[in-house]
Amino acid sequence: MLLHRPERMGFDVDEALVLLEYRNLKGKENRYLEQFKDFVRKMEEIKI
Repeated sequence: MLLHRPERMGFDVDEALVLLEYRNLKGKENRYLEQFKDFVRKMEEIKI
């Protein structure tokens, strides 16, 4: 969801997390969602 592809532009991190939580995982219990969101935010801070 974050990478640009020929058929669509990638989403920014916040938008991708919202789509994941409220569209892709809507109505589903996911015990790792908060850990994943924390991981993504930490990785966003790393500069290459």
